[in-house]
Amino acid sequence: MLLENFIQKQTSGKFQSQFDEKYNISEEVINFIANECKTNIRGLIGILNRIITFGRIHKKILSISDCKNILKDVFSQTRVITVDKIQNTVSGFFNISLNEMLSQRRSRPLARPRQIAMYLSKKNKEINLVTEIKDSILNYNRLNPDLNFDNFVKGSSNEIALSSSKKICEQTSRYNPLYIYGGVGLGKTHLLNAIGLELKKKTNVMFISTERFMYHFIKSIKKNDMVNFKDFFRKSSVFIIDDIQFISGKEGLQEEFFHTFNSLLEKSSQIIVSADRPPMKLDRVQERIKSRLSGGLIVDIDNPDLDLKIKIIKKYN
Repeated sequence: MLLENFIQKQTSGKFQSQFDEKYNISEEVINFIANECKTNIRGLIGILNRIITFGRIHKKILSISDCKNILKDVFSQTRVITVDKIQNTVSGFFNISLNEMLSQRRSRPLARPRQIAMYLSKKNKEINLVTEIKDSILNYNRLNPDLNFDNFVKGSSNEIALSSSKKICEQTSRYNPLYIYGGVGLGKTHLLNAIGLELKKKTNVMFISTERFMYHFIKSIKKNDMVNFKDFFRKSSVFIIDDIQFISGKEGLQEEFFHTFNSLLEKSSQIIVSADRPPMKLDRVQERIKSRLSGGLIVDIDNPDLDLKIKIIKKYN
């Protein structure tokens, strides 16, 4: 949700008259939230929604004690499980080194920990995938006017991605493709949307999620209408595709994406891609696609540091 719009909504009406023009969060509470919140930016915004709504209902300025009570369920479940953590935990449990477990050696003492680590990693990935699919954009060319450069909060974890995105708007094909990667809820889609809004003012922009691209691909095969599919996606001057990791394991879709990508490059169209990991770490994706995606500029968005969290909270305040 757009931060400025949210503040305007939350500080309107009776509550506005009770607390001057805006709902004020104390500096002490801001620092508490920034330190305790281990989630992504989207999660941080959700936490602020709860705090401000609670404050409005009870017509009071919240203390740290109030926040602890309101957010006790959030702070009790902020642990993030990663593949690295799984591998380290399993190797430690079986008293073997991580290098041994990940090596090419084939021996019975290593077989079981490897199988367990692979099983847990797969299950963890399936759980995360559900969240990521829910977070992906389902419609193409539905640019959100609220997700623009003006309301993107800049910090050390995203400043390179933000700067690169703005430069693309000044000079297309400067970096081709521009590949932005990072975890869920850190602002990748916001930047892709902002690029689309800027470039839409002067050229033809296609903005689509990988999920939606796949939907049109399957639909076209069923209707025997692949000619129109190819024409539709290859005519854009700017092609923006979100969450490219979802082409994993889908050979037919990868084949079509590869040729679409090449066709767009040949006509000097600008390509912008987002994913949850670097190109060469995409799982079950053709090497030639990884190579193409690595051929431009790769930038990452990291988890927000304390300073960025405080900036976001103050933008609400």
